[in-house]
Amino acid sequence: MNIFQVKEKYKFTIITINKNNLDGLIKTIDSIRNQTYKNFQLVVVDGGSTDGSYDFIKSQLNSINCIIHEPDSGIYDAQNKGIKQALGEYIIFLNAGDSFSGPDVLESFVQHNYVGDVVYGNVNLVYPDQVVERIYPDQITFDYWLNSVLCHQVVFFKKDLFPVFGLFDLKLKFCSDHKMFYTLWKDEKIKKNHFDKTIVNYDMTGLSSNPKNLKLLTKELLKIKLIHFPTVYKFKLILHSLFLKVKVIFKLIFS
Repeated sequence: MNIFQVKEKYKFTIITINKNNLDGLIKTIDSIRNQTYKNFQLVVVDGGSTDGSYDFIKSQLNSINCIIHEPDSGIYDAQNKGIKQALGEYIIFLNAGDSFSGPDVLESFVQHNYVGDVVYGNVNLVYPDQVVERIYPDQITFDYWLNSVLCHQVVFFKKDLFPVFGLFDLKLKFCSDHKMFYTLWKDEKIKKNHFDKTIVNYDMTGLSSNPKNLKLLTKELLKIKLIHFPTVYKFKLILHSLFLKVKVIFKLIFS
């Protein structure tokens, strides 16, 4: 069952995806509802939950503009469904379990008049036993992508990017957002801007943060980097391999 509400123009579309995470969903919706800036569209994509999530979603029709409730093939399939319903100038993904860091995130964005095709903020990484704040650089360079990642929950994407660059690649289970970032950052015509504020509490117990998925995630990320940065990344892998071999030799000699 899908429910849609239409308004002519929004500044933001917030897309929240959920699958059997009622407690996380409640936290996420509360943080969205509490935003002081109200000109946003909220799209909730539920992958056929059976834990009471859908009943909760239906009870929030005063806050939710579009509900999609049907099975999906994973995170990126659900996010793509949300993108297709987006009416806002900017799209941000805030999935069940994640939350805005405070009630003034959207208002601060508007007041500071941030411009860009891609605008990214900072993040609180929320672990079961601690919270780690990550401040991203003002300029994300080629070298940054070789060694680091960007949490897609802190990124405001111009909606107009998706018809040009396409939706998230469904062949990737964990790293389709990284592929999107590499594609956008390699295009010099795409304007990027740093929203220097910690804007999202990112739940580190989710699918991509699960240690059980680390091997597949690493494999996907390596594959994408070899496609987008073939020469440099292959050279980096060779150097890393040589370093490990030298380390073993030194250990044999001096142990």
